[in-house]
Amino acid sequence: MKAALDAHAKVMAKIKAGLSPADHRTFIFALSNKKNTSVFNYQQYATTVVSYLGLTAAARGGQFQAGDAKGTSMETLVTLDPGVIFYANENNASASLLTT
Repeated sequence: MKAALDAHAKVMAKIKAGLSPADHRTFIFALSNKKNTSVFNYQQYATTVVSYLGLTAAARGGQFQAGDAKGTSMETLVTLDPGVIFYANENNASASLLTT
């Protein structure tokens, strides 16, 4: 286990070295299907990796307190104004709000 953690630390250090220390963008995790786009709040995943990279969760409070926001609108995405979107498209289907 120690070897795996050491290897992980080396990989993360290399990634972090390539980032600007002044980079403090916000991010969201989003999942789309043909009916809607869900934005997941910061409590639904481990934030350690993204915070280590200088990223801060944009989806906090409000409609994001009780889980994902089904049917997130374009207005909500514009209000969140994330610098980075980690995005998946369910079953590679045509998406509702975000497309690949």
